[in-house]
Amino acid sequence: GSYDRGTYDEGGEGSFGGTNGRQRQGGRSYGFQVPVKDASICAIFGNDWKKDFQEEVSSLPKAEQTAAEMYLKRLELTRYTRTELTHLGILSQGPGMVGPMTEAHMMKAGKARLEELMAANGKEGGVTAFKEEVAKEGAYVNWTPAQCNAFAEKIATA
Repeated sequence: GSYDRGTYDEGGEGSFGGTNGRQRQGGRSYGFQVPVKDASICAIFGNDWKKDFQEEVSSLPKAEQTAAEMYLKRLELTRYTRTELTHLGILSQGPGMVGPMTEAHMMKAGKARLEELMAANGKEGGVTAFKEEVAKEGAYVNWTPAQCNAFAEKIATA
């Protein structure tokens, strides 16, 4: 199972991978433990957890570092729904390319959404509305305001 996340346009082509807060708990337990999800780790350890994890892992023997890095890649996949990974083609190049494939999808979907908003609100009004949507959606996936602004600017200037 996975989270079933909706997005600002209910998961259509304009979706850029966020969640609108209507998450449905999914997944299955492994033994007596519940699945570890990226969102859970952010909620417990804060948004800098990955830096702390990598600092800790750097002191481990090489074999354990390799295992920890593989676990980290698997954990990063929990940020996405099954639909995002399969139907949107994000996983089509393998787990190692999820980040770049996601960015490419987000750029395409974000540009399409920006064009819709500019058509409805004019150029300046569309850009403002887009930045507001990105800030709202970004908060759902633990993006900082700086990350939201950077993404919105990247789309607006593309």
